[in-house]
Amino acid sequence: MGICFILVIAMGYCTYGFYRVQLHWAKSDTRSVVDLWYEEKGFDTPTYVIFGEAPSFTYYLTHDSRFDQKYMDDITFEYENKETKLGADEYWDYFVEKYQGQPPEEFYLSIGHENSLTDALRQKGYTLETEFISNTILFHVYK
Repeated sequence: MGICFILVIAMGYCTYGFYRVQLHWAKSDTRSVVDLWYEEKGFDTPTYVIFGEAPSFTYYLTHDSRFDQKYMDDITFEYENKETKLGADEYWDYFVEKYQGQPPEEFYLSIGHENSLTDALRQKGYTLETEFISNTILFHVYK
């Protein structure tokens, strides 16, 4: 009886694990975002990469044959999770601070999903043109 109970629990655990991995843990599509960023010559325009996208964006950027170290000069990475802590006004202030008080008029934004920063950008008169969308988004942002 005890061994049957353990087997039932083990089978349930494996089924649950399969369900979570197969149906809910979609990989980030950041590779496609970076590829499109290269195709659109994103390296000629400032780029802002949100916290959750920073590691994978950096990886695919630097492991691409088109990579040049100078591209890093125009990319601003967010290494703190601000989207869950800041409202639109506070996020805008944080964003502006990242650019020493002079946010770009045009830039690319790599982000996992819309948040208070995208709200703030729209409130400040920016247009967010979707270049790529899946479980990751690449916006071309401009005034």
